Amino acid sequence: MTLRQTVGLVGAGAVSRSPVARLLPGALGPVMADSYRLASRLVSSLRAGYPVRDWDELRRSRTILIVAPDSTVPELVRRIAAAPVEWSRRVFLLCDSAQTSAVLTPLAARGAFTGSSAALPGFEPACFLVEGDREALRAARRLIGNPTQAIEVRREAKTRLLAAYAIAGSLFIPLAAVVQSCVRAAGLRGEPANTLVERVFTRALRTFLKSGRQCWTGPRPAPDAAEVARLLAVLQEIDPKLAGFFRGSIVNALELFDRDASGLGLPRQL
Repeated sequence: MTLRQTVGLVGAGAVSRSPVARLLPGALGPVMADSYRLASRLVSSLRAGYPVRDWDELRRSRTILIVAPDSTVPELVRRIAAAPVEWSRRVFLLCDSAQTSAVLTPLAARGAFTGSSAALPGFEPACFLVEGDREALRAARRLIGNPTQAIEVRREAKTRLLAAYAIAGSLFIPLAAVVQSCVRAAGLRGEPANTLVERVFTRALRTFLKSGRQCWTGPRPAPDAAEVARLLAVLQEIDPKLAGFFRGSIVNALELFDRDASGLGLPRQL
């Protein structure tokens, strides 16, 4: 990819493992870090750009990327904004961060355009959520190159979409582990077991995408209390922790869908 202007980089941490690193060869210019030595290391690991010592040297680029661990971003932004440099009409893009361009407010106060981007997991080639000022969105599109790889969202939408990914992973994996444990306890192993687990979840997902929440009937206290007790007994026999997970999940699901869980005789969960 070739840009009319090179982009600058303020980096910290494992920048070379960042999804945005793939976009930098041929586009990267000045690189700034906590020290000239660290900047040189970043240049070496990225095989692009050149190290600089002073903030003023970043002004050679109209667009400046910030790639750093989230915990260090506020202080890093404060330092950039406090530098005796004219940042007016420069574009700052915070990359690979769950934070939004709101964290770049000190730079916006100095006249800079601000935005942020984050790669969505599971896409190849990479797909990026981008938000921010119009000029920042334009710079992000130029950097990414392929318009189909850039999804423009409102500032608050970025955090919500990233939350969706995080929740899907954090809740789905334990659920898949419970289902897999039941399948293995039935004596299935290897590919047959994996195929069965995959089909169970594929069918459930397709049903949900077609019908939404209404497809979930859940246990009804009157006729289904015995069924829930039976399932809990099966899981308790396999592993008490599986029974605990199922018990909590059922109660929380009933509350999520405004169903009455009192008749099931299960303790209330958080």
